[in-house]
Amino acid sequence: MSGAEPDSDGSVPLALTRDEAVVLFEFLARTLDDENGSRLREAVRHDGELWALTRLWGYLERSLPEPFLADYRARVEAAQQRLVEKSGPWSWDEA
Repeated sequence: MSGAEPDSDGSVPLALTRDEAVVLFEFLARTLDDENGSRLREAVRHDGELWALTRLWGYLERSLPEPFLADYRARVEAAQQRLVEKSGPWSWDEA
C-alpha cells in the first residue's frame, strides 16, 4: 500500500479540498456538538472513533474561516452542491 509516510510524531498528513473541508466541518459540528454524537450511536463501534472525529472537527474549526462568516450556510450549501455535481449523487445500497 503506497501513501504518505507518517510524520516523526506519528501524525498523518491529510489533504482535502476546501469544499470537502467545509462540508465535513458542518457535518461534524452538527453531529458531535449539536447532537452530542447521538445520531452516530449505531454507526460507531468504539468511543475512540468519536474522539478521532472530534479531533478532526477541531482541526477543521481552527483551519477554516467559513464557519465564522455571515454567509456560512450559503457556503456550506454551495460546497455540498459542487461535491455532488463533481461526483454524482450517492448510490445507496438498497439491499
